[in-house]
Amino acid sequence: MRFSRSIAMNPLDQLGEPARAAEDVGFSSIVLPDSLFYSEQVSAAYPYTPDGSRFWDADTPWADPLVATAAMGAVTERIEFSTSVPKLGSRNPVLLARQVAWVEVLTGGRFGPGSASAGRQRSSNGAARRTRRAAGGSTRRSRCCG
Repeated sequence: MRFSRSIAMNPLDQLGEPARAAEDVGFSSIVLPDSLFYSEQVSAAYPYTPDGSRFWDADTPWADPLVATAAMGAVTERIEFSTSVPKLGSRNPVLLARQVAWVEVLTGGRFGPGSASAGRQRSSNGAARRTRRAAGGSTRRSRCCG
Protein backbone atom coordinates (compact mmCIF):
# COMPACT_ATOMS: atom_id res chain seq x y z
CA MET A 1 0.00 0.00 0.00
CA ARG A 2 1.24 3.49 -0.86
CA PHE A 3 0.55 6.65 1.13
CA SER A 4 1.07 10.29 0.19
CA ARG A 5 1.71 13.22 2.49
CA SER A 6 0.52 16.69 1.57
CA ILE A 7 2.86 19.52 2.48
CA ALA A 8 1.54 23.03 2.01
CA MET A 9 2.12 26.56 3.20
CA ASN A 10 5.58 26.01 4.66
CA PRO A 11 8.43 28.50 4.30
CA LEU A 12 11.13 27.11 2.00
CA ASP A 13 13.63 26.88 4.86
CA GLN A 14 11.23 24.53 6.67
CA LEU A 15 10.55 22.00 3.88
CA GLY A 16 13.49 19.66 4.44
CA GLU A 17 12.53 18.32 7.84
CA PRO A 18 8.94 17.24 7.02
CA ALA A 19 10.15 15.72 3.73
CA ARG A 20 12.85 13.67 5.46
CA ALA A 21 10.39 12.63 8.18
CA ALA A 22 7.80 11.53 5.59
CA GLU A 23 10.42 9.44 3.82
CA ASP A 24 11.72 7.97 7.10
CA VAL A 25 8.30 6.75 8.22
CA GLY A 26 7.48 5.19 4.85
CA PHE A 27 5.35 7.62 2.86
CA SER A 28 5.74 6.91 -0.84
CA SER A 29 5.13 10.46 -2.06
CA ILE A 30 4.63 14.09 -1.17
CA VAL A 31 1.86 16.03 -2.88
CA LEU A 32 2.16 19.79 -3.22
CA PRO A 33 -0.58 22.31 -4.01
CA ASP A 34 -0.18 25.01 -6.63
CA SER A 35 -1.57 28.49 -6.14
CA LEU A 36 -0.35 31.58 -7.92
CA PHE A 37 -2.83 34.10 -6.60
CA TYR A 38 -4.48 34.98 -3.32
CA SER A 39 -8.08 36.09 -3.85
CA GLU A 40 -9.10 38.79 -1.41
CA GLN A 41 -12.75 38.04 -2.14
CA VAL A 42 -14.20 34.64 -2.97
CA SER A 43 -17.65 33.69 -4.19
CA ALA A 44 -18.03 30.51 -2.11
CA ALA A 45 -17.27 29.34 1.39
CA TYR A 46 -14.19 27.20 1.90
CA PRO A 47 -15.60 23.67 2.25
CA TYR A 48 -13.03 22.30 4.71
CA THR A 49 -13.57 24.53 7.75
CA PRO A 50 -16.69 24.62 9.93
CA ASP A 51 -17.33 28.33 9.34
CA GLY A 52 -16.30 28.40 5.66
CA SER A 53 -13.35 30.72 6.24
CA ARG A 54 -9.90 30.06 4.84
CA PHE A 55 -7.17 29.25 7.36
CA TRP A 56 -4.52 31.20 5.41
CA ASP A 57 -4.13 34.78 4.29
CA ALA A 58 -2.04 36.84 1.86
CA ASP A 59 0.99 36.57 4.16
CA THR A 60 0.95 32.77 4.45
CA PRO A 61 3.97 31.24 2.67
CA TRP A 62 2.94 29.29 -0.40
CA ALA A 63 6.05 28.02 -2.15
CA ASP A 64 5.92 27.23 -5.82
CA PRO A 65 5.56 23.43 -6.04
CA LEU A 66 8.49 23.08 -8.44
CA VAL A 67 10.81 25.07 -6.19
CA ALA A 68 9.55 23.18 -3.13
CA THR A 69 10.09 19.84 -4.89
CA ALA A 70 13.67 20.76 -5.79
CA ALA A 71 14.33 21.78 -2.15
CA MET A 72 12.83 18.58 -0.72
CA GLY A 73 14.36 16.38 -3.40
CA ALA A 74 17.81 17.63 -2.39
CA VAL A 75 17.43 16.23 1.14
CA THR A 76 15.62 12.96 0.35
CA GLU A 77 16.51 9.84 -1.63
CA ARG A 78 13.41 7.76 -2.40
CA ILE A 79 10.20 9.66 -1.83
CA GLU A 80 8.39 10.84 -4.98
CA PHE A 81 6.76 14.24 -5.55
CA SER A 82 3.73 15.51 -7.45
CA THR A 83 1.41 18.46 -7.63
CA SER A 84 -2.21 18.01 -6.67
CA VAL A 85 -3.88 20.40 -9.14
CA PRO A 86 -1.32 22.38 -11.14
CA LYS A 87 -2.56 25.70 -12.50
CA LEU A 88 -1.50 24.98 -16.07
CA GLY A 89 -3.27 27.90 -17.69
CA SER A 90 -1.53 30.42 -15.45
CA ARG A 91 1.88 29.33 -16.64
CA ASN A 92 3.75 29.74 -19.87
CA PRO A 93 3.70 26.20 -21.31
CA VAL A 94 7.24 26.29 -22.72
CA LEU A 95 8.73 27.62 -19.49
CA LEU A 96 6.70 25.13 -17.43
CA ALA A 97 7.91 22.20 -19.55
CA ARG A 98 11.51 23.30 -19.06
CA GLN A 99 11.04 23.76 -15.31
CA VAL A 100 9.38 20.35 -14.91
CA ALA A 101 12.15 18.70 -16.91
CA TRP A 102 14.81 20.26 -14.67
CA VAL A 103 12.95 19.26 -11.50
CA GLU A 104 12.89 15.70 -12.87
CA VAL A 105 16.67 15.87 -13.29
CA LEU A 106 17.27 17.43 -9.86
CA THR A 107 15.15 14.79 -8.10
CA GLY A 108 16.51 11.84 -10.05
CA GLY A 109 13.19 11.17 -11.78
CA ARG A 110 11.02 11.48 -8.66
CA PHE A 111 8.63 14.22 -9.85
CA GLY A 112 5.38 13.86 -11.74
CA PRO A 113 3.02 16.81 -12.21
CA GLY A 114 -0.68 16.40 -11.47
CA SER A 115 -3.04 16.38 -14.42
CA ALA A 116 -5.93 18.76 -13.72
CA SER A 117 -6.31 22.47 -14.24
CA ALA A 118 -8.29 24.90 -12.17
CA GLY A 119 -10.91 27.55 -12.81
CA ARG A 120 -10.06 31.25 -12.59
CA GLN A 121 -6.32 30.77 -12.86
CA ARG A 122 -6.81 29.15 -16.26
CA SER A 123 -6.15 32.00 -18.68
CA SER A 124 -3.80 34.49 -17.06
CA ASN A 125 -0.68 33.75 -19.14
CA GLY A 126 -2.19 34.70 -22.50
CA ALA A 127 -1.45 31.36 -24.18
CA ALA A 128 -4.00 30.04 -26.63
CA ARG A 129 -6.36 27.44 -25.17
CA ARG A 130 -5.09 24.76 -27.57
CA THR A 131 -1.47 25.44 -26.48
CA ARG A 132 -2.32 25.36 -22.78
CA ARG A 133 -3.95 21.95 -23.09
CA ALA A 134 -0.87 20.59 -24.84
CA ALA A 135 1.27 21.63 -21.86
CA GLY A 136 -0.68 19.34 -19.54
CA GLY A 137 0.73 16.09 -20.88
CA SER A 138 3.02 13.88 -18.86
CA THR A 139 6.66 14.89 -18.73
CA ARG A 140 7.95 11.94 -16.72
CA ARG A 141 11.35 10.75 -17.84
CA SER A 142 11.89 13.93 -19.81
CA ARG A 143 15.08 14.61 -21.64
CA CYS A 144 16.40 18.07 -21.11
CA CYS A 145 17.76 20.72 -20.66
CA GLY A 146 19.52 23.72 -21.94
